[in-house]
Amino acid sequence: MIDHSDRVASRREGRFQGFGGVELYYQSWHPEGKVRAILAIVHGLGAHSDRYSNVVQHLIPKQYAIYGLDLRGHGRSQGQPGYINAWSEFREDLGAFLQLIQTQNPGCPIFLLGHSLGGVIVLDYILRYPQQASILQGAIALAPTLGKVGVSPVRVLLGKMFSRVWPRFTLNTGIDISAGSRDPQVLAAYAQDTLRHTLATARLATEFFATLDWINAHTDDWQLPLLILHGGADRVALPAGSDIFYQRINCTDKLRIEYPGAYHEIQRDLNYREVMADLEDWLERHLPSEVVQLSRLQQIPEPMLIRPATTADVPAVLPMVAQICALHESWDSAKYGFLPNPEQRYEQWLTRLANSDRSLFLVSENEGQLLGFLVATIEREIPIYRLQEFAFIHDIWVEPEYRQNGIARQMVMLSIERFHQMGVKQIRLDTAVVNEASRRLFASCGFRLSIIEMLIELSH
Repeated sequence: MIDHSDRVASRREGRFQGFGGVELYYQSWHPEGKVRAILAIVHGLGAHSDRYSNVVQHLIPKQYAIYGLDLRGHGRSQGQPGYINAWSEFREDLGAFLQLIQTQNPGCPIFLLGHSLGGVIVLDYILRYPQQASILQGAIALAPTLGKVGVSPVRVLLGKMFSRVWPRFTLNTGIDISAGSRDPQVLAAYAQDTLRHTLATARLATEFFATLDWINAHTDDWQLPLLILHGGADRVALPAGSDIFYQRINCTDKLRIEYPGAYHEIQRDLNYREVMADLEDWLERHLPSEVVQLSRLQQIPEPMLIRPATTADVPAVLPMVAQICALHESWDSAKYGFLPNPEQRYEQWLTRLANSDRSLFLVSENEGQLLGFLVATIEREIPIYRLQEFAFIHDIWVEPEYRQNGIARQMVMLSIERFHQMGVKQIRLDTAVVNEASRRLFASCGFRLSIIEMLIELSH
């Protein structure tokens, strides 16, 4: 059982009836005050609802409530471990779970998250029941098992052979526990987890692969906003499967983020803070507008302030400029071949921008200390295009120790708002191919990839 007494105002648990009268366990975590939205979590094979402590700890302070159930045959719920007679049992159980959440929280926005096998359950439910799923704000799939899985072909073959004649035939999945996370402490906790199991039955295997085929054949029917988060080194659910599914979906409100080197349990891997930040950003962008407006009214001001820069701020910004230049030069010294002391050459330019009404120079400040800055200007387009002018974000920087506070995103969103007020119709920027964090930041703010830059060095 998870103990979050230091962060959670209340934790509740209970049971409800799933398909066929099977008793299913659930638990929920609630913040103090008004709940902005609910995240319902469906876990993966052999897991249970206790496995998402980092999600709970991250989202509860943001006024989200979290609900998690134990699937039939898992955790504290009834049923043979790893057994279902038909996939529809998972589907109907999930429908009953969502109905329970709605009954307890009438009118509250709901997001649905599935991890691993739970991702397949979530995607199948939404595609099969689009009318019931229309109450959801969006869906999130963490490392969904949408392609090849880390189970040996022999075990898969045995499952398919025995499904009709001996559906309850059970095998160990054989999945290496070390494929779950790169964090030794997490792996040690898994080894001692008495609610965890590694079993799957013959019928579950055939129902899973049949459902997978059906989902991949109905990607054109997807309508809800969708977020897919996947570890690039996932050996349990290979990331290629979720990438193919993502590419086939015609829905425009979709985002897939792959984390290089990350393992299957991305919510508990070494980079979990990065994953949680991306999840939060996406949730915030998909809240109903009335919830966003209400939360802004209720927000308690923090010491951190984002404001227009003045000429007096320039000296404090210059060391950050030096760090940007050094980083760029380490990426590509041919393109970013700076003259000595480039920050000093920036000084006059930044001073001009601080006094210009056709540019944006923002700084983030906390108790008198500058934590970051953003510089953007309005540029004239050459006169062969319909667009006459555009805004260009030249630089953005946040000191490393403050990068988990959402400062960069707030500065970007504020710049979008300011340029919109100035009548600008397009904002552009360059971001390095290797700077995946920057690409995710701007994608979460609504930017998309446009053109690809290339260069060649000519010798003389």
